[in-house]
Amino acid sequence: MQRKLLLISATTANVIMIVVAAFTFFSMYGSRFEKLMAALLFVPPVLSLLALCKGPDKEERELSEAVRKARLRKELKDLQEAK
Repeated sequence: MQRKLLLISATTANVIMIVVAAFTFFSMYGSRFEKLMAALLFVPPVLSLLALCKGPDKEERELSEAVRKARLRKELKDLQEAK
């Protein structure tokens, strides 16, 4: 429950940052450099959302690594028995 609440709050904060960045970008009337700096405000929240949505968590990585090692051990054992 706590992890889900953390995920929801992080996602909400990132969406708010994207809205603020969009407002800043579209209300900018300065030079191209200022527009570029305003556009760069989009990068951190977008990358954070990608990491939250697509990135596997630590337990999932450890589990997949353990499964991979178990399969390799089984294949090695089968190969040794076949000789």
